[in-house]
Amino acid sequence: MIAYKFLERGAIGPFTKFVWPADGRWVETTQAREGSGIHACHVRDLPYWVSDELWRVELSSPVRERETQIEATRGRLLERVARWEPRAFATACAFRTRDLAVEALGAAGEPLSRIRDLDELLAAARSLRGLDPFRTEMVGYAIDAAVRAREGHAGSASHTAAVAAVALRGSEAAFQQEREWQAGFLARSFRIA
Repeated sequence: MIAYKFLERGAIGPFTKFVWPADGRWVETTQAREGSGIHACHVRDLPYWVSDELWRVELSSPVRERETQIEATRGRLLERVARWEPRAFATACAFRTRDLAVEALGAAGEPLSRIRDLDELLAAARSLRGLDPFRTEMVGYAIDAAVRAREGHAGSASHTAAVAAVALRGSEAAFQQEREWQAGFLARSFRIA
């Protein structure tokens, strides 16, 4: 099965610190229990696992479905997705969070909606005063996502957007819906299927 895997710079597993062979050699796990396998993602799962490098991988059967990833006993790296840019994804998530804040602010958020620069977004959002607690919270999410995007923390920016969606919509389902938007953005922007 062909899937995707996020790794830290140098093809390093973010949790295990395992250095993956980039030459296509198979890696096999000796443990059969759940959670001990080779983990990868369908495109829909990618927003949950964002890191420095995105790789196309092959997993051998059987492949087990998990909540936000898939798992097999064998896998290998096929190729690095050269188009993957964590900052571009982080910035998109920051502006997506801004859009959620603008929706909450109504007419008062109109000036934010025209901003296309992270620094300008931060300055404008920080200048808003006299808001009720809910609108203050939503502006806070926009600020947090913009700060994370500016720092290059794509995982944090995308998570903030999903949390902001829940706060705005008042529904846990909004978290998944935001992650679906993010997965669609990844597929379109970085041409992954």
